[in-house]
Amino acid sequence: FVERTGGAVPLRLGDTVGVADTVDVPAGGKLKLRMNDGSIISLAPGTKLAIAAYQTDAAGRRQNAQLSLAQGLIRAVVAQVGGGGMNFITGAGPPHPSR
Repeated sequence: FVERTGGAVPLRLGDTVGVADTVDVPAGGKLKLRMNDGSIISLAPGTKLAIAAYQTDAAGRRQNAQLSLAQGLIRAVVAQVGGGGMNFITGAGPPHPSR
């Protein structure tokens, strides 16, 4: 599913996702996103990922990317391009108990 202004809709092969979208992969599902710069982001079942920013220049080179992982697992094969980086924001896990 992709959550946008107006609600959640199922994703189909070839659908586009963009900045401000949140992708929610149900249990038993999986998803691969091919980004404009050629990067591939694979999402495991139960993953929720928000696309906060993703800018490319006219040649398709990534200038800025910011993705927020609310839950789940991802694997990213990031295209090596000049310009900006790719940042993944994750929630902090529970603190480790003192020994």
